[in-house]
Amino acid sequence: PVEEGRFGPNYQGGDAFRYDDPSALPLPFAADDASMTCPGSRNSLASMRGVSLGSYLVLEPWQTPSLFYQFLGADEARGAVAPRVGVDLLSFCEALGPAEGNRQLRRHWAAWMRAEDMAKLAALGLDTVRIPVGDWMWRPYGAYAGCTNGSIAELDRAIGLAHAHGLKVLIDLHGVEMSQNGFDNSGNTSIVRWAADRRTFSYAPLASNWIGPWDEATQTYSQLNWARVVETLDVVRAIAERYAYHPAIIGVEPLNEPWMTTPIGPLKRFYWERCGA
Repeated sequence: PVEEGRFGPNYQGGDAFRYDDPSALPLPFAADDASMTCPGSRNSLASMRGVSLGSYLVLEPWQTPSLFYQFLGADEARGAVAPRVGVDLLSFCEALGPAEGNRQLRRHWAAWMRAEDMAKLAALGLDTVRIPVGDWMWRPYGAYAGCTNGSIAELDRAIGLAHAHGLKVLIDLHGVEMSQNGFDNSGNTSIVRWAADRRTFSYAPLASNWIGPWDEATQTYSQLNWARVVETLDVVRAIAERYAYHPAIIGVEPLNEPWMTTPIGPLKRFYWERCGA
């Protein structure tokens, strides 16, 4: 489950990893495992005109700053760790707790995505919406547990609204445990450094700790955490099983924006194993 060593971005290993998929849903294309390609396959949807529903189920402060105004000045006396200030969805849930966090999220979901919004998108000539989701929706952990209750039902509601207005849906796994890129759009900002005034912060050099612990000094990973890769693929499988035959769903997008330091060999193997998930 864990491979020790030093793994930089150009590391080409990982070929031995295989995902044991118990569902074995049929693939809509011929897959060549040796080359990790799909020769001769053609996407049935030639093109898409769409929009991504950002900061809906995965909060991004730059898109919905009003949800984060409540934290301004909240940690003046709490020091560098700042456990009561939300800068992403995880810390939003940590700061507010499961009950209040969930209350605010449910209010946000209802206001952020309405039937008239889907109708307007369709009227503008769009045919597809991309919906970012997090792995915590299927396997709640840490502060997400309780705080994000009801998020799968909310996703179902959005998919239903899209379908009712003739729109297709691309589900995008936007955030995973320990972050695939260190950005707030993964749900978990990797490193936040608070200034001496305890009021402002900056983002340190970003890192993805999803695939293993990142060593900033050596610019390598000291481990490859294949167990976490399996957990992520389990989530992809759960999404596929839930929506495989929904008429609005056109697919599940591969993991959003993995960080550039992620070892390329294991990352390619993850994507390929995910094709069959």
